[in-house]
Amino acid sequence: MLLIDTSFPSCRNQAKFHRDCDWTKYFPDALEDIPAKSPPPFGEIVHLTAYVDADHACDHVTHHSVTGIVLPLNNTLVAWISKRQCTVETSTFGSKMVAARIAVDLIVEMCYKLRCLGLPVEHRSDLIGDNLSVVVNTTLPSSKIKKKYLACSIMRVREAVAAGFVWFGHICSELNIADIATKPLGPHAFR
Repeated sequence: MLLIDTSFPSCRNQAKFHRDCDWTKYFPDALEDIPAKSPPPFGEIVHLTAYVDADHACDHVTHHSVTGIVLPLNNTLVAWISKRQCTVETSTFGSKMVAARIAVDLIVEMCYKLRCLGLPVEHRSDLIGDNLSVVVNTTLPSSKIKKKYLACSIMRVREAVAAGFVWFGHICSELNIADIATKPLGPHAFR
């Protein structure tokens, strides 16, 4: 059973966003890919929020991490991912960074589809994660990239943040609903 809830998500009140940076000198050409031949938007504006998490090295045999992404449209769940990552990451930062890049790609894909269907999509989509160092490394230009092998994932998220169509915010782990896609939860936490 899928519950339809068109109310506006409350994540903006719960998450802490870093948006006081000027990205234009780093990404002067960063733009969102908007379909040219989409129908005129009709209806009320919809908002996408992607909750992202990763369970580092949870597979005890291969030490692969699991990516978990939950994507509601307003407050209605429309997409989710719970998938083992293709690479073995040596740190929690690495596994959560890979998950954030996948979440940005999912946001771009979903916004494009919704616009092609004629829905008015809000220009800003929220990406919510519970790892502060991943949020800071992708939202503040002053942070240094210390892990070269993760540079492509970091730059993909940074480019989306620079274009302004993704805002990456930090939320405490207890409020991150993507946990449901990465690890087994007890009945209380599951509800």
